[in-house]
Amino acid sequence: QSRFAATKGAWVYYKTYGNQKIEVVAKQNERKEWIILSVWSKSVYGEYKKPEPFLKFLFKKFFKKN
Repeated sequence: QSRFAATKGAWVYYKTYGNQKIEVVAKQNERKEWIILSVWSKSVYGEYKKPEPFLKFLFKKFFKKN
């Protein structure tokens, strides 16, 4: 899913994995390359749990064993 960001010309892309919502703010530069401005995650369901480090979360999602 996506929505306009507060920064002119930028977009917020987001997806929910389990109880974590990952959001990425990105914008195209003058050469039409996408530049990531910011990334964060937050809990979206249930009681608050301290989130795991973002890189650990990404590695688990991209390299999980089936």
